[in-house]
Amino acid sequence: MTFSIGDAGHTVEHNRLAQFTVASSFGNDSTDSYTHIQAKIDAVAAAGGGEVLLPEGIFVVSQALVLPSRVALRGAGFAVTEIKLAAGANDDVIRTVGFSSLTNTDAWFSSENVPYGFAIRDLQVNGNKANNTSGGGIRIYGKGYTVHGVLVRDASGAGYYSECGAKTGQSDWTDLPETYIGDVRCRNNDGIGFHFRGPHNAQVGNISSAFNGDWGASFEVSANYDGNCDQVAVLHTYANGGDKGTYVGTVVHFDRLIGDGDNIQIDATKCTISQLKILNAGSRRDALHLTANADLTQIDQIDITMRPPVDAASRTAMLVECARSQFGQVRLSGNSHTNDGLVLSGTSNQVASVLAIEFNAASMAGVRVSGTRQRVTSGFITNCTTAVAYTPGSKNTIQVDAFVTAAQVGLTGTPAATDNITVRT
Repeated sequence: MTFSIGDAGHTVEHNRLAQFTVASSFGNDSTDSYTHIQAKIDAVAAAGGGEVLLPEGIFVVSQALVLPSRVALRGAGFAVTEIKLAAGANDDVIRTVGFSSLTNTDAWFSSENVPYGFAIRDLQVNGNKANNTSGGGIRIYGKGYTVHGVLVRDASGAGYYSECGAKTGQSDWTDLPETYIGDVRCRNNDGIGFHFRGPHNAQVGNISSAFNGDWGASFEVSANYDGNCDQVAVLHTYANGGDKGTYVGTVVHFDRLIGDGDNIQIDATKCTISQLKILNAGSRRDALHLTANADLTQIDQIDITMRPPVDAASRTAMLVECARSQFGQVRLSGNSHTNDGLVLSGTSNQVASVLAIEFNAASMAGVRVSGTRQRVTSGFITNCTTAVAYTPGSKNTIQVDAFVTAAQVGLTGTPAATDNITVRT
């Protein structure tokens, strides 16, 4: 059975991949192309799934393009294919079908009308916030989808938002949760750049998020959604509002997590990070903050460089308030500003090796330790006002070397009889 649709005149076999191309004449940065593109999307969906291809051009839409299951929206590259929200539309640019009725409901199964198996590839999404007061870039409720090679910019709300239910289970292949997101750039959105609340067990490739008004990236969980990720390969944030780089509120494994001028906050248990790097941090927030919720975190390598605070408050390069977490090689540079280096509280945390340099403003310390059963098993601390500032606890172990001048101090605080603390100067 064959049929044709629209001015492109494509012929498609039923029950095979449907593919329609949006007419290039619509990509002129002025004509409203919403009806034309949405008709292509709907036709592909009616054919059982396939692709809608957008050529080079700027395609203006007067309302959100609605993406259903099994339909892929693909451009010719994010630098040459742009979908732009019309002035005064105050809507999302792209969202999945049923988004408003599904969000925050814990819906998970395709039988609950959760979209699945769709894709967005190789295009740019422009929320045109200069001429709109509301609306997101891409808003997704769904699972088992693919997004790759996408730039999301200038939305009045969040740039990229994804959500799905917190529950688990599968009725058939349409309930596969595994989602693949890669090569996504989020820039200059007024809300969170990359906002992930599911589906859980996603695999995320290279993400960069910059100049957004809120967090560069946020991974979150609740009773109705779960943004845990099996893997995030590389996440790089910079120049986001209030120096808010990455917020991790659910279990995520990162290969490389980078903040440039932005902070990183770990607020969930059992996160793992192979390499963490923060540059030029401390202007408005502590560079790396592991809250009391971040128990059982493991970070293999940490490299943090500080810059001056914008106010009179001091900042911390690495603030640890959790318990039973493990840190491998830690390198911290204060650059002679009003910052502390490693502040270790909580209980039963372990640092294999710490290098703390130039935390030498008045009252600052390379390492501060309190709590119980903390372990800093090796390290070198140089040019810090106080190498180790110790608040007496019990059963703590600190074994470090320190280079101090005559005006600096190796150790403050009196160890308890149960402590094992040595600062070699």
